[in-house]
Amino acid sequence: MKRCYDPLNEKYHRYGARGIIVYDQWHDLSTYIKDIEHILGQKTDMMSIDRIDNDGNYTPDNVRWATDTEQQNNRGDHTSIHRGGVVTQDIADELRRRHLAGESRLSLRKEFNISHTTMGRIIRYEIWNADAI
Repeated sequence: MKRCYDPLNEKYHRYGARGIIVYDQWHDLSTYIKDIEHILGQKTDMMSIDRIDNDGNYTPDNVRWATDTEQQNNRGDHTSIHRGGVVTQDIADELRRRHLAGESRLSLRKEFNISHTTMGRIIRYEIWNADAI
């Protein structure tokens, strides 16, 4: 709620400022909890609520339980490799495979035309998380 409605929230720019809202009935916490359990079932370990469409609102038809990796892949700043206008492979998977095979970060950044900042995000969120190694 704070991310969507409080301009002082540190993540507001990624939610409320983009027009993301919460389904009106979910402003009541007990209704939200009841609806989520009815729609998605009980929360399982290592999962949290996620919007299916990253640009969509928090509504009954746009939520799911997701792992941290699934949520990272669903982020608005998630980057993919495009060849011939078609997404052929997630860039983080390609970078992980090639870096672990011994290629340097600098050579990969140059080849894929990735900024230092983007490479840092990919490393933090994808390459060296516990599931990736």
